Amino acid sequence: MEVDGLIRFAHDRDMTLTFIETMPLGDVGVDRIDQYLSLDQLRKLIESRWTLSDLPFRTGGPARYARVSETGGMIGFIAPLTHNFCEDCNRVRVTASESPQRA
Repeated sequence: MEVDGLIRFAHDRDMTLTFIETMPLGDVGVDRIDQYLSLDQLRKLIESRWTLSDLPFRTGGPARYARVSETGGMIGFIAPLTHNFCEDCNRVRVTASESPQRA
């Protein structure tokens, strides 16, 4: 399974692996819901092979972290669709749009 390889790769290098659901970006011309996997589903899949323990660790961002007992490493989960995190997010989002012509 690719997720197992990602976990091993990151944790063998003392890196934290963070999974992010597709971000709700508004109208981008594509139905992105077809491109998304719920992180609740992914976490259940990971927990069928690894032992996860939730951590109170926070970075100020929206990720929630868990320790993988078998590696000692951390996995982060950012789930904007299944767990709206906006009330805790401290990030600024900037978008570019065309300005109307001034007369």
